[in-house]
Amino acid sequence: MLEPQAGKTQPNEMPQNRTRKWLLFAIGFLVVFIGMAVLTNMTTMVMRPSGPGLMQCRLWQYYMIEFRQASLFESLGPASGRYGAAMMTALEHLLCSVIGGGVFMVVWRLIHKTRP
Repeated sequence: MLEPQAGKTQPNEMPQNRTRKWLLFAIGFLVVFIGMAVLTNMTTMVMRPSGPGLMQCRLWQYYMIEFRQASLFESLGPASGRYGAAMMTALEHLLCSVIGGGVFMVVWRLIHKTRP
């Protein structure tokens, strides 16, 4: 019977370690993604009967407003053409969430690596 050598990883340890890293990343990603969607304020232009106006709303509401406006076929006028801004905001939101997931994963590993 072969004895496991010190310093060598067992075949069963690698997938568990990789799964744990992805799980830690996903937790950090979701915390940042949901936190930003709920807590970040955005200002957007909305069309009112009296004319265009500014409205302050949460990020998730901003997405709903902008993508609803972009999906309308009759979206020509002063409030049209903002689809690019909404896409850039979504990309920045995803980028911040990816960075948050990576930071969470690294901090978790550092905390648990220093424990005896």
